[in-house]
Amino acid sequence: MTRAPISLPGRTVIFDYGEVISLAQSAADRELIAGLAGFGRDSEPFWRAYFAHRDGLDQGGAGVAAYWQAIADDIGASWDDARVHELWAADFRSWLSINPGTIDTEFAGPPTERGREFVFARSLIKRLGQPVDIARAVWFLLSDDASFITGTMLSVDGGWLVQ
Repeated sequence: MTRAPISLPGRTVIFDYGEVISLAQSAADRELIAGLAGFGRDSEPFWRAYFAHRDGLDQGGAGVAAYWQAIADDIGASWDDARVHELWAADFRSWLSINPGTIDTEFAGPPTERGREFVFARSLIKRLGQPVDIARAVWFLLSDDASFITGTMLSVDGGWLVQ
């Protein structure tokens, strides 16, 4: 299968305040990115290069293509434009997070009266979240209305974190 390259932004500024706004990458995201880079179990050399050049990308001093080229140079890799795009897309997505509050689901079972009182005392909206609340947040982030939102954690928690 031939992958066509997709244009990458020349310069990207990412604001990340050490898990205040964005959660750390998940283990699954890190595994995916390392796999795309050609690393299996021993991915430490990749992550060393990844973080060694990260400040330049996050602070806007280096563009996406230059960032991934610097990593490739450090680890002796060679990626075509399409692979660089795949790496960038997986990396970019890995820093976006939905931080759900207390969501009423069948998986969790019905909340106890004590649990309900605790949640209501802590949240501004005074109700448990519903799965549709999370779905609507995701739908919004995928829409054109959110086209200027990048690399952030969206708290869908009924005001829990503000308390």
